[in-house]
Amino acid sequence: MTVMKEVQSALNTAAADDSKLVLLSAVGSVFCCGLDFIYFIRRLTDDRKRESIKMAETISNFVNTFIQFKKPIIVAVNGPATVAAAVLRESKSLVRNAMKGTLEQANEKECEVLKRVWGSAQGMDSILKYLQKKIDEF
Repeated sequence: MTVMKEVQSALNTAAADDSKLVLLSAVGSVFCCGLDFIYFIRRLTDDRKRESIKMAETISNFVNTFIQFKKPIIVAVNGPATVAAAVLRESKSLVRNAMKGTLEQANEKECEVLKRVWGSAQGMDSILKYLQKKIDEF
């Protein structure tokens, strides 16, 4: 978890400075994405549920740091690059679950706006113009 916090701290610093991009590299001959689930599993104590929630939040925060980072991130790989499919699948799942409520709210708001636009005279006129254009293309 220390490495994840250090990477998050570095990205937060880079987000606020005048750098144009971030370059990630590794020391050694293999680059790994860094999410070692075995490390997390070994840290589970008697309160597995509490530790699992903490684990999921930590990984979700780590992945979200990359998602929300606005500058380009370049990864310099010297040798084989390893990313386990399970890591990608779990990361995607964690982010999707963490953001589910936000995405649903955004979808609801978007639907309301679309209903208002499509229900207006201007919206209906735009739809009819589009359909007429498609008919004229034939």
